[in-house]
Amino acid sequence: MKNKLVILSLFLLAASCQDPADPHSDKSNTSLQQDTAKQNSSSPAKTAETAETPKDSLHDINADTLIAVTMLNKNSTDLFERFGLEFEGNCYACDLAEISIDKNVLTLLNTCDHNTQEKVTIITQHDGDNQMSFETDNGTFIFTKENTLPIYTLRVSGRSSNNKNLRIGQWFTLKHLLPRFKVHDCGDFEG
Repeated sequence: MKNKLVILSLFLLAASCQDPADPHSDKSNTSLQQDTAKQNSSSPAKTAETAETPKDSLHDINADTLIAVTMLNKNSTDLFERFGLEFEGNCYACDLAEISIDKNVLTLLNTCDHNTQEKVTIITQHDGDNQMSFETDNGTFIFTKENTLPIYTLRVSGRSSNNKNLRIGQWFTLKHLLPRFKVHDCGDFEG
C-alpha cells in the first residue's frame, strides 16, 4: 500500500511541475498564448528610431561602466556603424581606461587589466541638460551626451597622472550597449 501512495505522490508531483510552454499542456499553452496576445495588443508598436537608438538618460553613466569608442565611419547614419570599439587602445596597446562611477568615487580601470586602476574622490557633481560634470580631487571630468545618442564626449581638465596605461578616450558608451556596435570586440586579434 505504501508503494502505491509513493508512486501516486510522485506522479502527481510530476504532473504539477509541467512546463507551461509544453505543447501537451493545453490549458497552460492556451493561457500563455492569451497573455502574449494581451501584451502585444496593449504595448505600442516600436518605431524604427526606437528600435535602432536606445533611449537612455545622461544619468545612466552612474549605473554602468563606460567603454571608450572611436568614430569609424563619419558618413554613416547608423550610430552602431559610425562608432565602434577603439581597437588600438582596447586590443593592441591596452592603454585605455574604462570609467566606472559609484557614489562618491570615479574609477579609471585599464581595459585589459582591471588591477591597474586609479580611484579619485568626487567632491561635487553638477547636472545640466546634456552635461554632467564631476569635480574630483584630481581634476574635473565633464561628460556631454551627443544629442539622443548613447555616446558621451569626455573632456578632462586639471588631471595629473603618470599612469600611461590609463589613457582617456574622447568618446564613451555604456558597456551593456557595446555588443550592438558593428565593431564591438577585438575579433581574432590576439595582440
